[in-house]
Amino acid sequence: MTRRSILFLVATLTLTAGEKPNFTGTWKLNAAKSDFGKMPLPAKLERVVQHAEPKLTVQSVTSSPQGELRSVSIYTTDDKESVNTVRGTQVKSVAAWVGPTLTIRSTRQVQNVELVAVEHWSLSANGKVLTVINKISTPGGTVEATTVLDRQ
Repeated sequence: MTRRSILFLVATLTLTAGEKPNFTGTWKLNAAKSDFGKMPLPAKLERVVQHAEPKLTVQSVTSSPQGELRSVSIYTTDDKESVNTVRGTQVKSVAAWVGPTLTIRSTRQVQNVELVAVEHWSLSANGKVLTVINKISTPGGTVEATTVLDRQ
């Protein structure tokens, strides 16, 4: 292998390793592949994501026996705090890249109790599956859920 070929290979590998996935798209819950642990699976979960680095806008619709929840959250992926309102509660979040995985750490107060949720977003190699691993910490313990969403 020539020196030029080696430099090209190293440059290609470096670019590939440093690429950040783009989550733009319409995503629907794949209930068969998701695991909500002790929490019930929602009847419906859809997300419309607009991702223009560093801005990430997530419109969600979730249906459960308690009714339908629609929300819009806007983040920046550059490790700066974002503030959104969900169900009348202020949610403070910080989103940052860890390699090709986007990590979003959110805190909110619910009935004078602080909830901390850490989401890890990853995209499949073919770009058709979004996996979100979510760990929610409360004074009573930690709940983990894995949400698998298919691109529509």
